[in-house]
Amino acid sequence: MQVNQALRDGGRDAVKLSTIPPAGKRLRYTARSQKRIARLSVLPEPAGSFNTLLPQEERDVSQLIFEGEHWASAFVTQPNEYDYDITEVEGEVPAAIRGTLFRNGPGNFERGDQAYEHMLDGDGYICSFKFQDDGVSFHSRYVRTSELEMEEKAGQVLFRNTFGTQRRGTPVSDNWLSSSVIQPAVQSLQEAVHRGREQVQAAADASMTAGKMQLSGTFPGQVQPVGGTNIWGDILQRIARTIEPVVSGLQENVLPAMQQVAANAASITANAMDLRLKNPVNTNVVLWGGRLLALWEAGSPCELDPATLATTGERLTLGGFVQPGMAPSSTGWAALDRRAGLGSALTAHPHIEPATDGHGQRMVMWNWRSVRGQDLVINVAEYDEQWQQQAATSFKMHNSMFNPHDFAFTPRHHVFFQNAMSMDMASYILGLKGPAQCVEVLAEQPMNVHIVPRDGSPAQVLSTESSFLIHHANAFEDGEDIVVWSSGWAPSALQALKRGQGMLGSWKTVLRGDFGGIPFTSMLEHRINARTGQVTRKVLFNTQNADHPKVNSSFYSKPTRYLYFNGSNGPDHCSNPPQAFGRVDTHTGEFQSWSPGRHCFCEELIFVPGPDGATDELDGYLLGMVYDGARHCSSLAIMDARDFSQGPVCRLWLKHHVPHGLHGFFTEQQF
Repeated sequence: MQVNQALRDGGRDAVKLSTIPPAGKRLRYTARSQKRIARLSVLPEPAGSFNTLLPQEERDVSQLIFEGEHWASAFVTQPNEYDYDITEVEGEVPAAIRGTLFRNGPGNFERGDQAYEHMLDGDGYICSFKFQDDGVSFHSRYVRTSELEMEEKAGQVLFRNTFGTQRRGTPVSDNWLSSSVIQPAVQSLQEAVHRGREQVQAAADASMTAGKMQLSGTFPGQVQPVGGTNIWGDILQRIARTIEPVVSGLQENVLPAMQQVAANAASITANAMDLRLKNPVNTNVVLWGGRLLALWEAGSPCELDPATLATTGERLTLGGFVQPGMAPSSTGWAALDRRAGLGSALTAHPHIEPATDGHGQRMVMWNWRSVRGQDLVINVAEYDEQWQQQAATSFKMHNSMFNPHDFAFTPRHHVFFQNAMSMDMASYILGLKGPAQCVEVLAEQPMNVHIVPRDGSPAQVLSTESSFLIHHANAFEDGEDIVVWSSGWAPSALQALKRGQGMLGSWKTVLRGDFGGIPFTSMLEHRINARTGQVTRKVLFNTQNADHPKVNSSFYSKPTRYLYFNGSNGPDHCSNPPQAFGRVDTHTGEFQSWSPGRHCFCEELIFVPGPDGATDELDGYLLGMVYDGARHCSSLAIMDARDFSQGPVCRLWLKHHVPHGLHGFFTEQQF
């Protein structure tokens, strides 16, 4: 099987992880990955798994959208690190593309024999494509944090993770809470169920005996049947029918719940009261002022060598802007925070502001911390290319326990959208769930919009109809209005979220190809008038599930016309995995897209401006990773911004797969 061969060989130019013995964890990773792919290839397909995106009444397995096993194999661990020149090239690399593309995303999905609860708990795997006159080379490295190296050495999960992966703790049989409290209760319940079953059987046997006695004329007490009715047997059957639901309820509901509590006992004692989270550094990567930073949205950044991708620093403070700590939270008293080891977290979505008449390029980033579990304090800072802070402001987001994923800005304002959510803190504190599993979207509550002046003036808070925004492509000013383009879940789509399922639903279900619990993602425009307080929303297009919106990066914070994204191939208004690249003209509604096929899956696009890209919005190219499930291999597609319908002008094939990733960054610098 080609997939297994690729996993066995790891590619001719594979570089083994530096701290792993030659025949050590690499083989363990590979064996698990091989078993997983083999299992997926022989499992009978669940009903509608090829087309699980449709409502139940519309599912039609004859209309194949994607293969379940191909989607799952996009999340197979990549145990190797690489350095080689790319030799399999379709088309030609445009002369305008010279520089380096960096990408980040989870690279592994298990530790030892423990599968991660969600792909977003995987450790950061950084890739770079170096575009030079004589060709393109590929390089990859894991972000080697101290936490990663500790877990590699131990061969097991040692830390709690945001999306549910946790320490297993001691086995249930050795756990004091389980052995002393829960297991005896389970045993007593099992005995009660057994006795109940015996009583039901005895009543049934007695009923049958009574029937036989009636026929033989030896009915107890000489009570004769009236009208041919077996009175004694009927009484015993009534007793059996009364006991049966009680016993069944114990066996089907209470007993499994108690057994689950017993199974959770190890997790409780291993994880309860430990609010520290592992920083997988797996979300984004940005090069600024000569420093390459790997980012996660709830921790400190790590620094990498842009030439070799080697990790050179972690728990960075960026000159004091970030305060590494046990958790991004505050008691409200700075001295107590320091003694408790509390800090702040940098997010994974900074944005670059193009040069203006007043100043050069700036990177705008923000950090956050939770204050007493009730509010968020958000600090925004702007840095020039010498890492000198040029502006800063802060504001408080009331009644919020979960930080926004992204933000946007115009020349005069920062814009933050506060999605309405609640959090089950008890389950997190007790060690039962990761924090993201404890979050629920409140579909009936309004969404708040925070307009934060960049000059430090007080922030303004407006409210609008409930929705859930994820990524922001751009923001710009149009007269009195602030216009923001975003991907997100419109009010109607929020109804797909089932109460109690968490924000992202079950990853195991999604991995099988069932997207029924994931809301449909649309491209939305919010028009905000800070003077009148009016917020209006319109859908830019909503027939195709789409995310990771982008504009020409030279036009960020300026009025734009064209929007780029990765989207689905499935039926209208249905959640699907990303299998296409698209472009929409927001003035005319013209829609162009290209799909590599139903066995392929597309990642985020990165815009690379051409020579006239600063003034011509369509002058440039977009770079996007594509995973081919049939080949178990990845490629980099290069799309011409002027014409998406023709497909890639060039496609660079790797010798192996790269797991489905998240975000990236392009620089004209060569390393």
